[in-house]
Amino acid sequence: MLLKAGASPENQHGCLGAAVEGRHVDIVRLLLEAGAEPNDSYALRACWEVDVLRLLIEAGADNSLIEKAALRDLVERREWGRPHG
Repeated sequence: MLLKAGASPENQHGCLGAAVEGRHVDIVRLLLEAGAEPNDSYALRACWEVDVLRLLIEAGADNSLIEKAALRDLVERREWGRPHG
């Protein structure tokens, strides 16, 4: 509804990142179709869902950024003692 009213899929709070972290595949798809940036660093770091990752790649996410984001997330989780995924 907000997108239809002209709201931007990009904002300072990271709509795409929140949708990715919540593993909301349909919302991720909707935001990407509305023009959200697939290389959003938080979204890439939060992505542990295969279907969401596939959407990001299909939307043009840079594979090297995906690899760097995943590695960074794994290192941080290890340092803080949190399991991945």
